[in-house]
Amino acid sequence: MTTVTSDSEVIKAPGESLLYYFNFTDILQTGETIATLTSILEITTTALTISEKAIVLVETTIDDVVIAANAGVLCRILGGLTGVDYNLEATVLTNTSNIRVGRVVLQVREC
Repeated sequence: MTTVTSDSEVIKAPGESLLYYFNFTDILQTGETIATLTSILEITTTALTISEKAIVLVETTIDDVVIAANAGVLCRILGGLTGVDYNLEATVLTNTSNIRVGRVVLQVREC
C-alpha cells in the first residue's frame, strides 16, 4: 500500500497489484470532506488496470501517514510496462461543491 499526495512519485513493479491512496487531508479546508469520487484514471494511456475505487470512509494510517475520514480515496492498480511513467489523476467533489484533483506519477520499474 502506498499513500500519495499531489505531485508525488511512486514506484511499482509491472507484476504487482497494489492499493494506492490519494490523500487530500492537507488541501481540504476545515470542515470540507470528499462527498463524491468522480474518477481515478491514467491520463495518457490504457496500459494500467485501475479498480476498487472508493472514498476512505474512516481515519486510516498508511506508511505512518494519517488520512482523515472522507479526506482520501483509494484504488487498486495492476499492470504497466517496465520503464514507463504513468500520470494518474484522482478527481473528487467535496461537500462544499469544490472540485479537487490529486495527481501522481507512477513509475513502473523492475525491483
